[in-house]
Amino acid sequence: MLAASASGKTPQVLQIMDQARSRGVTVVGVSKQGANSFKKLCNHFLGIDFEREVETVELRALGD
Repeated sequence: MLAASASGKTPQVLQIMDQARSRGVTVVGVSKQGANSFKKLCNHFLGIDFEREVETVELRALGD
């Protein structure tokens, strides 16, 4: 499973990650470098070092 959270603190994301791990799913996560709770739930973690806050952009699925 690929999990992503800018803050690493989103309760719903952490809950789903925990459930996935308990079922033996490999979790790959991307979040800010200091997201320790998030990182502990990852088998593989990519931490991003933010020097400044980034404007939040809503993502939407695109389709024909």
